[in-house]
Amino acid sequence: MNFQHTFDDRSWAAATAAGWHRCLDALVMLANEQLPEWPDNGAELREFYREAFDSN
Repeated sequence: MNFQHTFDDRSWAAATAAGWHRCLDALVMLANEQLPEWPDNGAELREFYREAFDSN
């Protein structure tokens, strides 16, 4: 399955990807009948995606 989110301002790419990453993690937990956990990993995810997008 592919998930796409289109937006006009590339400067938001890393933050948007990190946000979706966290939300999709929570969705997986709910689908598995678990209470969603929200680890404080937003900054780490933004950096991960910033590096991933900058390498392209």
